[in-house]
This record gives sequence, structure tokens and C-alpha cells, in this order.
Amino acid sequence: MPYLQLDVNGRYPVADKRRLAAKVSETLMMMDIRRGRPAELRMAVAQALCEPCIDILGLREDRLNVEFTEHGGDEMYHPALGGYSPEWAPGEST
Repeated sequence: MPYLQLDVNGRYPVADKRRLAAKVSETLMMMDIRRGRPAELRMAVAQALCEPCIDILGLREDRLNVEFTEHGGDEMYHPALGGYSPEWAPGEST
């Protein structure tokens, strides 16, 4: 499960925070951005995360910042997968 931290200076109604959480969870589901993935992929993910923050909370785009911490598969343990994450997704070329 990705770690997502959203720091904002303002206060928002609980209903808006719930809408934001629901929208972001629809966007993320389960995502590993592995070390070495293309910048275009990271850009698409960042834009998908920013969009509901702008739409729901009314945050200004120029005040948003998305940072990625990338890891190799051997740095992510998933018991459901029987150990470390595979480095490449099934069907993905290496």
C-alpha cells in the first residue's frame, strides 16, 4: 500500500475530506512506483493525485508538491505475495 501524506494549512469539512479520500483511493488502489520507472509515469500519477485536491479542497495547483520515494521490489515485503514484491509486473517487458 502506498504511503500518502497530505499536509495542508487549512481546515476542511469532514464530508470534503471523505470525498477526497474516496477519490484518491479510486486513483491509487494498489500502486508501487519502482525505481527506474519513466518520468512520464510518475507525472501521470502526480497529476492524478493533485486533481482531486484542486477539485474537492480548492487547493491552488501552484501550492501542491508531490514527491516520490522509489524502491526496488526487494525493499517491499508483501505477505500476500509470499515475500518480496516481484521486480516486474506479469506481462511487463524487462
